[in-house]
Amino acid sequence: MKSKDLDYLIIIIMVLCGLYVALTGLVMDVLNLPMLVFHNYTGYVSMVLAGVHLIRNWRRVKFFLWKRAETLFNYRQTHKEIPTTTQF
Repeated sequence: MKSKDLDYLIIIIMVLCGLYVALTGLVMDVLNLPMLVFHNYTGYVSMVLAGVHLIRNWRRVKFFLWKRAETLFNYRQTHKEIPTTTQF
């Protein structure tokens, strides 16, 4: 299995787990049911998969956050003096 295929598989399983947890949580709330069978376990699986996903893509996440912070810092440096009142 290719690395990209594994990434897509992890994403698909995370989405399915998230949908299951959301739907069972909604059903339990609306119908006042006790805990459904796999609700907790599916939530744990989705958290683990999210962690695996972040670890596998950490370089891209770090690059994105670095660029985002750099852009924000540069914006603040270039827009230091923002006029608060209009002078006529």
